[in-house]
Amino acid sequence: MKFSKIIFDMDGVITTEQAYWTTAALTVRSMLEPGFNTDDSKVICETRSKIFQNDRTITLCKEIGINSNWDLGFVVYVCSKLCNTTDFKSVYDYIKGLNLTALDLYKYLEEKGYPRYGSVWLEMQDYFQHWYLGDEVYEKTTGRRAKIVGRKGFMHNEMPMFEPDKLKQLFEKLLSSGAVLGIATGRLSYEVVPAMKRWGIYDCFDKNSISTYDYVESAQPLTDITLAKPHPYCFLKALLGTDFPDEKILSGDYDKTLCANVLAVGDAGADILSAQACDMKFAAVLTGVAGEKAREYFVNQKADYIFD
Repeated sequence: MKFSKIIFDMDGVITTEQAYWTTAALTVRSMLEPGFNTDDSKVICETRSKIFQNDRTITLCKEIGINSNWDLGFVVYVCSKLCNTTDFKSVYDYIKGLNLTALDLYKYLEEKGYPRYGSVWLEMQDYFQHWYLGDEVYEKTTGRRAKIVGRKGFMHNEMPMFEPDKLKQLFEKLLSSGAVLGIATGRLSYEVVPAMKRWGIYDCFDKNSISTYDYVESAQPLTDITLAKPHPYCFLKALLGTDFPDEKILSGDYDKTLCANVLAVGDAGADILSAQACDMKFAAVLTGVAGEKAREYFVNQKADYIFD
């Protein structure tokens, strides 16, 4: 084992993203149609198919480095407003035609009056959380009453990418070879930890190496630079420890030689860009939305390893 620590992304690597993508599509529709609500599986499937163009838009957004499903919904919604259309093929063509990386796209949208983390983004996040968490958990975690009641929450539909026993066998084998295992994810801890415990894999990971979006939110006021992936913060927090001072991470006051012995594992553009920004080795897994089609992208990005 040449790596002292292996840090895994969650979505598309350990967990499927189906529940998240469906939630993002319903969120966009809710923003466009205030008051929209449904538990009809056919309507839900049709909504996702239409808004994300049979998932082509998801693939495109991941390729340019959009990692958060909050950002996915935000970008699609704002671009539909800029195009003044609900023809989501046109929205897909618009995003593709801009030919911008995620960070440059966020700057472009800000120039158009839609800053990331601005009022529209925060409204999008709130809509998303209600759909994903359901009435009960949403009200418990946010302290706000649900504006529309009757949502069960798609978080309860969360599924692992592979059978939990197989995941556990893999992680235990890596542990036995001497590696410390960590997580670097754009999800919040109250979404990630219960699922990991439910699948029996939580104890395979070093608790000080589970870097979730909670830490991004906590550190964000310290800088004007967005700390979500593809910024390297999330992977560095998992490497250095969640108790390692954010000020030192952001100022570069840490032992950079540690990164050479770390393997980051991910399925998306944001993951490899984040890992390479801090000189970690990167293993791409073709288990994300693009599947085998992502191989060429990771070859071009010079991933150290690519696994089916």
